[in-house]
Amino acid sequence: MPHITETALSEQLSPEYFWRSPDQAGQVDKDDWKYHSIWESRAKTDVPQVVHSQMQAFAVFLYQANPVAHRLIDLIVDYTVGEEITIRGRDAETQEVLERFWFDWHNDWPNRLHDLARDTAINGESLYVLDDVQPTTGLIRVRHFDPSFISAVKPDESDLSRPAYVHLKQGLFIRPPEMSDAEYNAKHVLSLIRDTGDGKHRELQGQALLLQINKVASATRGLSDLLSLLNWLDVLERFLGNVADRLAHLGMWFYDITLEGASDREIRNYREKLLREPPRPGALRVHSDRVTWKPTAVNLPGEDIASPSLLFMSHILTGAGIPVHWASQSGAAGRTVAADAQDPIFKHLSTRQGVLRRFVRRILEYQIYVAQSTGKLAKKRGEFGLFFPRIGLRDLQRAGGAAARFLEVLSHLVDSG
Repeated sequence: MPHITETALSEQLSPEYFWRSPDQAGQVDKDDWKYHSIWESRAKTDVPQVVHSQMQAFAVFLYQANPVAHRLIDLIVDYTVGEEITIRGRDAETQEVLERFWFDWHNDWPNRLHDLARDTAINGESLYVLDDVQPTTGLIRVRHFDPSFISAVKPDESDLSRPAYVHLKQGLFIRPPEMSDAEYNAKHVLSLIRDTGDGKHRELQGQALLLQINKVASATRGLSDLLSLLNWLDVLERFLGNVADRLAHLGMWFYDITLEGASDREIRNYREKLLREPPRPGALRVHSDRVTWKPTAVNLPGEDIASPSLLFMSHILTGAGIPVHWASQSGAAGRTVAADAQDPIFKHLSTRQGVLRRFVRRILEYQIYVAQSTGKLAKKRGEFGLFFPRIGLRDLQRAGGAAARFLEVLSHLVDSG
């Protein structure tokens, strides 16, 4: 498997974020990274755009190519939205509106829900545009925009913790010849849906909904679940790659050839002849008693390989909120620990499931609002319940036991060479 690069991942990211000297490539002056426009309102807690773009690229690559990163993300997806969710309208009319929206051929939320959980965990953000309303039915056709299309998120002027506008990268849309510059630029700015009502009556205005995770209140961009693990995932991959190379060398052997009484010239000639015509399996070898061929195996000193690999894995799992004992040896003690140490991962997954539930509810509430505004649903209708699959402690215990047994087998194979 190819490595991301020959240098540590943190050295590739923006120096402004990691407080290191910058790479001068693509900069007018070598100290450009130290300054920004006086009109820029980005908080100091925010990640620079160049860092955010690189983070997303690395996170997507690791999910696709690194088995540990892939499983960490899928673990979140499987336990938060792995099973079907239930939507129950209080009345038949509300249920019909919600089911039409949920199972619409274009929306396809039973499958889109998994994409929402996965993309949010990988990219730290998910953007859905809800401005395509069917005039005859009041049905919303949802459009998903990849987070890499976002150039900036602008907060509300009255509350910097609430995002108000999403600026998309220029050139994302095809420009018709008759479209003016102002119209084309406005097409790249999405207003996020907000309630402008008086608290008693809801007035929703905007075009899109943005879900962000792993951010402090003053930051404008969400961060990937893999950001804090990028370097350590790379370290573990390099370590296991070196172990694989070492094990491959252990299976190699070579010939130690002795030419008794031969001069240096004769040895060089004999060697060149063998290089031109190397011996093939099953071939005949005829020589005098002055030539001795001795097969020799590679003998490398033994090392404790399992301990560092488990140490790296434990560090990664801890950062991901996964119980450390999942990377430990199993057995009676391991099973006892596994039975009593599921609370952290349970709380972690329950919290993420709650974030996803609230975001999906916002989407469904907007569909209800549009249906009421277009006269497809009465104002007194629209109440519903949204139920996500229950996260069971027994399921987590089984997952922890399976992970520990897998790593025990892996450790045994590594030790045995």
